[in-house]
Amino acid sequence: MKSLVDKFRTIEKTISEEKGSFVLFALFVREEAQDKWDLVLSANWFADEKRKILDYLVEKIKDELAQDITEISRIILLRPSDQFVKTVNSIINIEHGDAEVVDSRFDEYNIKHAYIITSKS
Repeated sequence: MKSLVDKFRTIEKTISEEKGSFVLFALFVREEAQDKWDLVLSANWFADEKRKILDYLVEKIKDELAQDITEISRIILLRPSDQFVKTVNSIINIEHGDAEVVDSRFDEYNIKHAYIITSKS
């Protein structure tokens, strides 16, 4: 698992340098998920063109992950004002790292496992 997190840390740094910093960049396995990771992202530079941003992110992820792409269930783009983002940011403050969280609850979501790469207000 560590190599996947390392790859995502590289992706996060690359995108931050190209587009701007993230408010949240994290991998979550929800309790009800089948051990697949949700990539949850939030940034001030996300505009209303979510499709264009999502296409850009998918290309960056595919370039770095190759066959590991099957570990990802979905990519979720959230606004920095979203309550989930605010909750995570109030608990964890990290940039370009990998804070591991196990068996926790963020708002109404039960999280089995998480790696928070960037979380900052």
